Formats: sequence, C-alpha cells, structure tokens
Amino acid sequence: MILLCRLLINPRATAASMGILIQTTSLIYIFPPSVSFSVSTRVGNELGARQPNKAKIAAIVGLVGSFLLGFSTLFFAVTVGKIWAKMFTNDQDILTLTSIVLPIIGLCEIGNCPQTTGCGVLRGTARSKVGSRLPSIATAKAKVVGAGAILRPVSSGKQVSI
Repeated sequence: MILLCRLLINPRATAASMGILIQTTSLIYIFPPSVSFSVSTRVGNELGARQPNKAKIAAIVGLVGSFLLGFSTLFFAVTVGKIWAKMFTNDQDILTLTSIVLPIIGLCEIGNCPQTTGCGVLRGTARSKVGSRLPSIATAKAKVVGAGAILRPVSSGKQVSI
C-alpha cells in the first residue's frame, strides 16, 4: 500500500495519513475480538452446563453489546477526526486526509463488531466452520457494494449498474 501511495497526488501526506490510520485501526480492533472471546467462553460454558436458555441470553447480550460498541466506535471516529490526527502531526494535508477517512473506518466497525461477536457465538456452540465462512461472504458483498459506489457516477452521466 505504501508503494502505491507514490502514484497519488500527494504521496507524502497519503503515506503519513495511512500510518496514523493503521495505528488507530489497531487500537479500535482490540475491542471486537475481546467481546467475541468473552461471548464464546460464556456460551460454551452455559451449553456445557446444559443451560441453552442462558447461552441464548449470553449470545443476545453479546450481540447487542457489539452493536453498541460498533456505534460507539463510529461516534468516536466522527467526533475526534481532526483532534486525533493532531496528536501525530500539524501538517494540514495529513489532518484533512485523516479526518476524511477516520469516519469511514468507524462506519466499518458497525458491521465488524457484530460479525466478530457472531463468530464468537458460533465458536462457543462448536460451529466455527460456519463462522469461518461469514467474513469471506461479508467481504465479497462489501466489495460489490464498494465497486458499485465507485463505478456509479460515470463521466458520460450514465448510470452503471452492478
């Protein structure tokens, strides 16, 4: 990715912004697996104790919590856009680029948190094979939607449908 930055208009600012965003993403991505491991353990313990109703409640609470975590991450990313980047630099180009991309990362977490927690629930029920297929299906759908969003406005004014 860094090598491709040189092809953009401002490669220095792009590479620097990418460094900030990678560090921020690393911080944000700590929380969903933690919830997933907790829910997985709880669901597995409840099923092992032959308490399927408690396992269901644990799964629901975990999924609701993961949605709240996803929206909290989006709120964080939107509210601290320029403030967050100022901890790393004062360059205006880097600040602008980082503040534009950070809300997109937060938006991705609305889907990532529940998906990761859902995989934890499946792991707790010994159905991790199903959970291993979910990220690839979600990624494929996201690529189709992303390609549609990028290809939709064509210079001739015609709409491209995917």
